[in-house]
Amino acid sequence: MTEAAPVYAGFDALAAGRPGPLVVVGDTQRTSRLEVIFRAHDAEQARLFEELEAARPAVLLHCGDLVTWGPSRRHWARFDRLADGLRKQGTPFFPVLGNHEHLPFRGGGDKHTAARFPHLAGRRWYELRWGGVVAVALDSNFGALGGARVRAQLAWLDERLAAHDQDPGVRGVIAFWHHPPYTNSRIVRASASTDRAFAARVKAARKAVAVFNGHCHAYEHFVSDGLDFFVTGGGGGPLQPLETRPGKRRFDDLFAWPRARRFLHFVAIDEEPGGLALRVVRIPGDAGAAEVVDRVSLPFRAG
Repeated sequence: MTEAAPVYAGFDALAAGRPGPLVVVGDTQRTSRLEVIFRAHDAEQARLFEELEAARPAVLLHCGDLVTWGPSRRHWARFDRLADGLRKQGTPFFPVLGNHEHLPFRGGGDKHTAARFPHLAGRRWYELRWGGVVAVALDSNFGALGGARVRAQLAWLDERLAAHDQDPGVRGVIAFWHHPPYTNSRIVRASASTDRAFAARVKAARKAVAVFNGHCHAYEHFVSDGLDFFVTGGGGGPLQPLETRPGKRRFDDLFAWPRARRFLHFVAIDEEPGGLALRVVRIPGDAGAAEVVDRVSLPFRAG
């Protein structure tokens, strides 16, 4: 008999009003055997999950690519071992799907995500409330969705952003999806389709505060039309080199780092009276202590 998949907490746990920060992480897949030019980060990744547990998140958002191969029971079992402490703490866990959940074929990881996150009820886009902040989760795998579901998602997004702009109880809106509209990665491209479909809509929302993406295995920070965009794909996948030369890079990254490859990390966010206080927690590759390498204040844009 196949062992039942562990179930992660969802909306009920979130509604209980747990204390703690909102935490964002992405790309927790392991380096695959095909990625022979990259170094695996198993030890650092285990420490990253320990630090995630220690942060005791009020809610955890995952920007996709939970595992390397979506249909693989072995890969999901490895993820479950890493995330076991979060599950036992009852951390509300809300992922979006990355491209690896669809590898090697579309929908390959559907049964595994459905078993672990039944609170999503199969939804590919949804929202959740954390204090005065609404987090909007979107599916950027447009090819896997198909035209009709892409259009339905965009209509839903338009309706929800307009509703939040009119709701006095909503202080700010953040959005998260997998494929970044802006990145200087030398391995993956910035997504023009999510820039047109998602980023343009979120920028136009009065209460939008920030966007979080994965796919590029690095930490990057961009501002476009007054809105902050963060690439936070540092959950354990092979670190990708970035184009850092001023004359060559495509986008102006506000975070300075001396090397082309960055680090495993996660983002912790606290709600403050005037906005959000963000800190980036780095897991060093030399077994050193975790450290905060960036702090960003994100003021609420509208009352």
